[in-house]
Amino acid sequence: MSTPDSADPTEQVPGVVGPDREPGVCQVTLSCPGEIPDEPKLSCALQVVAESGRVYYDGLAGVERRGRSSNSAPKPQYGVELRAEDGSERSEDLLGMGGDSDWVLHGNYYDRLLMRNKLAYDLFRSFGDDARYAAESAWCELTLDGTYQGVYTLVERIKPDDDRLVLSDIEDGSAFLVKHHDSDTLFSLRMTNDGFKLVWPDPDRADASAVTAVTERLQGWEQALYGPAPFHPDTGIFTWVDLDSAVDIVLLEELFKNNDAYYLSLHLWQDSGGLIHFLPWDLDLSLGQPSYNDNENPESWVLYRPDMVGIMAQAPAFQDALVARWTELRGGQLTTDAILGAIDAHQETLGDAIDRNFDAWPIETINFYGYSYPVSSYGEEDERVRAWLEARLAWMDETISAY
Repeated sequence: MSTPDSADPTEQVPGVVGPDREPGVCQVTLSCPGEIPDEPKLSCALQVVAESGRVYYDGLAGVERRGRSSNSAPKPQYGVELRAEDGSERSEDLLGMGGDSDWVLHGNYYDRLLMRNKLAYDLFRSFGDDARYAAESAWCELTLDGTYQGVYTLVERIKPDDDRLVLSDIEDGSAFLVKHHDSDTLFSLRMTNDGFKLVWPDPDRADASAVTAVTERLQGWEQALYGPAPFHPDTGIFTWVDLDSAVDIVLLEELFKNNDAYYLSLHLWQDSGGLIHFLPWDLDLSLGQPSYNDNENPESWVLYRPDMVGIMAQAPAFQDALVARWTELRGGQLTTDAILGAIDAHQETLGDAIDRNFDAWPIETINFYGYSYPVSSYGEEDERVRAWLEARLAWMDETISAY
């Protein structure tokens, strides 16, 4: 299959700078009374100042380290909860991303391009309306207790909210948000490893009937998948799962060739009376890294495909929709010029902050548990990712019909 790459490159991928977003690189300052723990949150002083000089926040915040492999990284990521003087949660609109109390400071330590997650989230949002929600983020530089920490992204924490994932305000389990996880899961899944952890309704206060409703919904999907007619239009997979959302998440994960695709961090949501949708999270191990699972090769699919995806991919309706959607997106949001143009835009915004980041964290010393290909400069990483992306797009053009 061959697709022309001729869309207007001046139309940037939506999400690079949202219509209400403060442009530039903000300065985030944290002052804490001790070392920030994994948990519980430590009360710190937080200031968020835009490049324009506008102060978006100057007050208290509960801060903790977060993440899986990134939790132990020399440049960690942090969960941040804005707080009032009495310790209660405080909702604020940071940099035009909408009001909320819960945020993430992501250090992108193992991502030497600094923007794999941001590119993925922005792209997914550009695929559609609210049904393609992904976390919005803004560039910043972090200073912790007087020490410069480098480039971070200030990211929305995924949760139901009018300014984030919009769900019906019903806590009976008919509307829900779950996250693929290896502990505290609702039940073990045969169609993928581990299971899904309840995010909303709040598991600390959800009643048993709501938890049961969410569990039964996921079990129904799994039973349809392994049933006698998984592709039946009236009883099969797509009476539980939104076909278009499934197609879009597969295209995103496969384009980035996410090492954690389909197994880690993926979120699912459903609004009351609707179907299950997908939401991306954590794609920093992608675009040719790390150096295992054939990730450096731009000419193969994600190596491991659980039944959740593998069986679904055999459905004629899914196959037809996948090819049609790829062709559509390759004429718009996924042209080579649009994607590389988004990288250009981010790099222009970051400017000298890139150099300051790698002065603090020398790029040649960054290694994901021994599985990072060697690069000696940011320019070398940039060239490598661009070449990989161009090869990936061309290969998927030719191969998408055989997924």
